[in-house]
Amino acid sequence: MKRLWNGVTAAVLLCLCAGMADAGWRHRGGDCAVAESAPCGYQWVVTYQPVQRTVWKCVPVTTEEEVMVSKVVPTVTKEKRTFVQLVPRTKIEKRERVWYETVWVEEKRDVTTLKPVTRPVERTYYVCVPTQTTEKRERVWYETAYTEEMRDVTSWKQVTENVKRTFQVCVPTQEVRNVTQTYYTPVVTQEKRTALYTVCNVVPETQVRTVTCYAQVASGCYDGCGRPLCQTVPVTNQVPVTVYRSVPETRSVDYFVNVCNYKTETKTVPVTVYGSKMEPREEVVPVTSWKQVTEKVKVQVPQSVRKSEMVDVVIHGTRMDQRKETVQVTTCEWVTEKVPVKVAQQVRKSEMVDVTIHYTEQERKEEMVDVTTWNTVTEKQKVKVTRSQMVSEVVTENVPVRVCVPCAPVFVPCVK
Repeated sequence: MKRLWNGVTAAVLLCLCAGMADAGWRHRGGDCAVAESAPCGYQWVVTYQPVQRTVWKCVPVTTEEEVMVSKVVPTVTKEKRTFVQLVPRTKIEKRERVWYETVWVEEKRDVTTLKPVTRPVERTYYVCVPTQTTEKRERVWYETAYTEEMRDVTSWKQVTENVKRTFQVCVPTQEVRNVTQTYYTPVVTQEKRTALYTVCNVVPETQVRTVTCYAQVASGCYDGCGRPLCQTVPVTNQVPVTVYRSVPETRSVDYFVNVCNYKTETKTVPVTVYGSKMEPREEVVPVTSWKQVTEKVKVQVPQSVRKSEMVDVVIHGTRMDQRKETVQVTTCEWVTEKVPVKVAQQVRKSEMVDVTIHYTEQERKEEMVDVTTWNTVTEKQKVKVTRSQMVSEVVTENVPVRVCVPCAPVFVPCVK
């Protein structure tokens, strides 16, 4: 609020001073009328004015204060204490050492086992005994005797004869015939055709674009020499611009194409046709064949003649005889016997042995031990204590103030 009030006061003072200067200028003497008709304007001017302010700061302040401080102080004293200690001891004692030994003692015990026993056994068996006897029997046999006889014998024999045969022969033939044939003759003709294609044409086109530029414009203020002051102001204008764009255009063109057509023609042409035909032929051929031929042939004819005689014939046979024999037969039987057996027995033995025994004994001992005790002691100490304190300070600052100031007219002296 104070700053605003100072700014308003400064603006009023500047306006009063400017008015007094203007009045003095108008009442000056002179013969030039240009000074009276010179334009007068206003402009804003930024000035800096010193302004005092009160600023509060947080400042650390260190002071010494007496504070009661409690401490724990150690105190060492000597005390006599008793403790128990284990001491290792050894002693020798007579002790009995006992052990057992195995002794084998021979004893007779009943043992039952399976043993083979052989006994003579009488058995009866049958034997097949061959026999032989002589008998008178008739022996009959047949002997072959050959006699010569004339008999008809039919057999197959080869006979060669001349035979007349007819056979077919393939004979080639040749004949000229008129044959009608069809020919296709190609005929080429030209046809007119039309093709369409697209061409892109570049066409100029005027478009309006918005262009922003900066122009110097009089601000209504003048410098100390009386020249007008200008300022840069953005100016937006609509500017015509020529733009080229591609426009597709469809065009047509005529061209000729060779078209092949076929023309049919018929012609009669003599053609030689080759063929064949079958013709009968005859020939005489010797043919050999097998035929049955019957002839009178002398043949030896066998005849059987029966003969017999009485002969001695030995006839072999068999008969069953009963016989007896004694056979040794072995069987397994359970037999109980007295058998010497070694039996293990445990025999106790002992002896006196010196044994070292290790043991511990408790002994009481005394020693002086340092014992520390902690005592609480309260005393006063000076301690530096830092506290924050608010301190006010007057500071002079330059404050910018914007003031509207009239522009003084430019005096141009007249030359007489």
